[in-house]
Amino acid sequence: MKIRYCPNRTTPKKWVLDCGILAGKRRQLFFLTEAEAEKALRAQERDRREVGKEWAATTSKERVQNLEILAEIKAANLSLLEVWDGFKAARKYAPKTRITIEAAIDQLLKMKRAGGYRAAFIQSLDSTLKIFARGQEKRMLDTFTPQAIQQYLTGRNMPPTSLNGTIGRLQTLFTWAKKNGYVGETPMIGIERATVEMGTPATFTNEQTRLVLDAAREHAPRILPYIILGLFTGLRSREAAALTWADIDLGAAILTVNAKDSKVRRRRIVDLHPTAVEWLKTCPVELLTEKVTPGQFRTTIKRLNRILGWPGWPSNVLRHTAATHLINFYGSPEKAAYQLGTSREMLFSHYRDVVRKEVSEAFFRIMPDTTPAAITYPNFQEK
Repeated sequence: MKIRYCPNRTTPKKWVLDCGILAGKRRQLFFLTEAEAEKALRAQERDRREVGKEWAATTSKERVQNLEILAEIKAANLSLLEVWDGFKAARKYAPKTRITIEAAIDQLLKMKRAGGYRAAFIQSLDSTLKIFARGQEKRMLDTFTPQAIQQYLTGRNMPPTSLNGTIGRLQTLFTWAKKNGYVGETPMIGIERATVEMGTPATFTNEQTRLVLDAAREHAPRILPYIILGLFTGLRSREAAALTWADIDLGAAILTVNAKDSKVRRRRIVDLHPTAVEWLKTCPVELLTEKVTPGQFRTTIKRLNRILGWPGWPSNVLRHTAATHLINFYGSPEKAAYQLGTSREMLFSHYRDVVRKEVSEAFFRIMPDTTPAAITYPNFQEK
């Protein structure tokens, strides 16, 4: 090591302490004064003496091993510091307890069931994770890397919405595993979700709404209440399926969605538009002692579609139709969002089509005929 003065340096620190070649690279330290450089030189020499003492304290066998390891590191074009940093990074993924992915999934599902999670969520979690683990059930959970997970996701060739759902379920597994010490770090870091382009929500036109209501009243009266509530209140299918007639007060024109049946687990009081009340009054009296929505209602809807000559209904079309017109009816997105049990942001991004106010006014004037006339059903044309 030596000190030299470099007057041509453009910075004020013109005194240089040359420490020689360290880890394959020349190391130089710069100082404002010669005194500072000399002080640093003495410190470096003291450190080298201490290192020499440590080296002298090792056995001949240890010295040979150290030199062999250093030679291998150099041959790999790495520095000792790089090797040490790599070791520390690898320790992040080291688990406290090892477990197979099969056992981890079983434990996670038991925990979710005990925690009162919805059956539909648990079923989806179970299905997604077991598909992921198929053929490698005995593989240790901590051996899954971000690269392996990304390769799995790419190979599945899923549409964006399904891909994001799978990523969410895998994140649930590995986040839980990290909390329980089964992985040192979640391999989901860096896994990016797909961008989903939100199209215009499919809704029924006023003419289609009239056809559906009249056809259900004539040919499928058991699902008429489900259709009425879907069209005029926007109840979710799960909420409507859990609703009983005791939850509906036609006199007060309200219905109650109980917390246990709500997606957001909060009780809410939903207003019934006068049109909805009038339609509900047309439902057969014998239905009033049963649940509002009968079991296997989707099968009945398929039969209704065949009667109408329609290929099927777009997903969530009843709720989307209600949301579109409720915004115009209330004149307040916040009020409409509360009635639907969602947020203002979700209302605009997922549920709402754009229609003129007079179209919504005509929608809420679709009242039941006293005596339904014979109906001719044209082919369904999606918007």
